[in-house]
Amino acid sequence: MRDIVQSLAGALPGATLDHNFGPDIDSWKVGGKLFAIARADGVSVKCPDRATAEMLVEIGQAEPAPYLAKAGWVHVAAKALEGTQVTEADLAHRLRVSYDRIVATLPKRLRPTPEA
Repeated sequence: MRDIVQSLAGALPGATLDHNFGPDIDSWKVGGKLFAIARADGVSVKCPDRATAEMLVEIGQAEPAPYLAKAGWVHVAAKALEGTQVTEADLAHRLRVSYDRIVATLPKRLRPTPEA
């Protein structure tokens, strides 16, 4: 799972990889703000709102993200990607939505440009 997330998140403008939660956890940031947390068992991403997070959990595409669920984050399990619940396109969409949500909160001077 981490390799798929690395490929998808690493292609986003201004996305940077950090390991501030330990060597086995990839922290993806834009403008210094976290937009994805990837581990071997899946990836946690921010949803646009809690209703979206609840809907993704309800339809079986995600589960509440450990420690971050109240802030509108969900965890997409690697097993869901291996099964039929989540496609790689779904995962790419979830990462992009999380990224866009964080970028929208950044001051203009910290927002990445398309070629960044």
